[in-house]
Amino acid sequence: MESIKIICSDIDGTILNSNRELSDFTIETVKQVILRNEIQFIFASSRMPASIHKLYEKIGINPPSISYNGALVLLKSSDISSFVFSKTIGSRNTKALFEKAEILDLHISLYTFNNWLSNRSDFWLEREITNTKTIPNSVEKSAILSGLENNTLNSHKIMCMGESYKIDKLQLYIEESLSGLQSYRSKDTYLEIAPKGTNKAIGLKKLEKHLKFSSENVLAFGDNINDIELLEYSKIGVSVSNASQITKSVSRIETDSNVLDGVAKYLQQFFNIR
Repeated sequence: MESIKIICSDIDGTILNSNRELSDFTIETVKQVILRNEIQFIFASSRMPASIHKLYEKIGINPPSISYNGALVLLKSSDISSFVFSKTIGSRNTKALFEKAEILDLHISLYTFNNWLSNRSDFWLEREITNTKTIPNSVEKSAILSGLENNTLNSHKIMCMGESYKIDKLQLYIEESLSGLQSYRSKDTYLEIAPKGTNKAIGLKKLEKHLKFSSENVLAFGDNINDIELLEYSKIGVSVSNASQITKSVSRIETDSNVLDGVAKYLQQFFNIR
């Protein structure tokens, strides 16, 4: 316990409950851990910084944040200018993905810093707004087209949503026709696309010299394949019981599910909180 300086947790499917919120039990547990042990609690997520910061506000903290699966790292989650790492998908790949998504009739959302642009308002957009409690900056296709025409639209993350067979076609297109990208299928109907050479572990490593820690000082939690590198990097990697099998296979410990406050329960046990 004495060597842990950083707790790094995924958000969706790991620490949020069935209402996609932090439970009171989890909030109080994290507060106690931070207060008693002088530990930094950091979220690492595919979410945008503004969405992560809203969760930090529930806890009453303003630590670093790791957004877009490690493509953007902030020293202060409230300050978008405090980034210590930023890697984006170039305008050429962004344009190619947008055009392919249009052909396949997929919803596409582009994320850069705290900007969220979508090509249309539909079922997929409304669900994402509900899930993340964040509002896009624009749902006008013209805003995307303007950026593409000027070659100024670079994205930390691109997310496409739609019927699974269409997502299959997009994923195959990326593999066969584009380079410098990596994709992660969070659901059959969701494809998250990021610049190659980014993940949550790389994002956390960008904070090492700033916060003076190493992998030996990290306790991490996750549930899906985009958490694998983070769990492998950490001294203690913990998966929730609802995690994918491949994620469980790389974690060293398993706790209760996200809906049963598994992260908070493990923290209480680990730090001997009663």
